[in-house]
Amino acid sequence: RLERVKSLWKVFAPRMATLYADQISEHQRDLTNFESTFFAAEIACGLCLAVDLLDDVVGGMIVRRDRMEQNFRMSEGLLAAEAAQLLLSSRGHRDGHETVRRLARESERTGRDFREMLFTTPELASFLQALAPEQRALLESPRRYVGLAPLRATEVCDQWENEMNRLEASLK
Repeated sequence: RLERVKSLWKVFAPRMATLYADQISEHQRDLTNFESTFFAAEIACGLCLAVDLLDDVVGGMIVRRDRMEQNFRMSEGLLAAEAAQLLLSSRGHRDGHETVRRLARESERTGRDFREMLFTTPELASFLQALAPEQRALLESPRRYVGLAPLRATEVCDQWENEMNRLEASLK
């Protein structure tokens, strides 16, 4: 089904470009948009079909918490890498990104836990000791680290809620 959605996108993306191009001369009283406007209904139908297909896919999804937990455990140590890079840089480490990248690659290659390697690297000791307890806890237990995801999700939801309210108000 997702392949069909992608196929619909390939068909309708150029038609949307035409629709946008039509807006440039919409205020003019000529016939340059006449034929291309016939396809607007097809675009709406294609969107409805894509939404139906996606609804089928999402509606059939099953959350397998056991598999999610297993996948998380497999890479738990490396999940601390982003937080480590940000925290090291915030504490003045000039080469935090490269140091973390090197440790992460070595962790993948050797199978050693990234966090163990991070906390036993002598050159990082002073930077890690300068961390606040809650910052250190993020490195020790990456389950707590979510980055900016909650903030961004809230911003996106607020943006679309405002847009929907604006559209609803304009229809009244």
